[in-house]
Amino acid sequence: MQLTVLSAVVPLLSIALAKTTKIDVGEGGLKFDPDTVTADKGDVLEFHFYPEDHSVAQSTFDKPCIADETGVWSGFMPVTTGVGNETFSVTINSTDPLWLYCSQGQHCNAGMAMVVNEPKSGNTLAAYKAAAKDAKPTSPQGNYHGGVVASATNSTSNSTSASTSASSTPSGTASTQGSGTSTAPASTSTTGAAVKLETAGLAVLGLAGLVVGGMI
Repeated sequence: MQLTVLSAVVPLLSIALAKTTKIDVGEGGLKFDPDTVTADKGDVLEFHFYPEDHSVAQSTFDKPCIADETGVWSGFMPVTTGVGNETFSVTINSTDPLWLYCSQGQHCNAGMAMVVNEPKSGNTLAAYKAAAKDAKPTSPQGNYHGGVVASATNSTSNSTSASTSASSTPSGTASTQGSGTSTAPASTSTTGAAVKLETAGLAVLGLAGLVVGGMI
């Protein structure tokens, strides 16, 4: 019985300890900020969009700026001013490198790309951006997939909603968490999220301690 309870606690502990990384898309130029992220399984990438019209698309290292049709795709996120009123969140399910870029026009050629879990040598982001200069960027067909589009409840800008239907199934290092219509609003307050996360983590740790203590 104790082993059964403990086996149920471990997954909950992983969820409680997962972190969310906020990534700004197009703020202050053609860039992702940050453009290099280290993430564990279960961690979430939360993309916030700035003027004028950007996207998040997945490619491979060998084909920079060329869309992986079954990978991550936010759709285009046009914004008039400030930060957009929708976010795009991607849950990581592997620690393999994940290459992302903006498929708008020649943004990728100009270096608007990022990597999750960058290799220490060889296939680096700098190498990806260098190869991207001569690429012919493409965008995935259809609307968003490989992530969740949600309302940024604290947004103060004017933006146009992203398309809200899709049929592709995501792959790669992003989880198959759904596509199509937008889900419940995502909070942009990292402080509040951190407090909730810490509280949940302590609660799960306490439960795990009680279970383990009872086994000794």
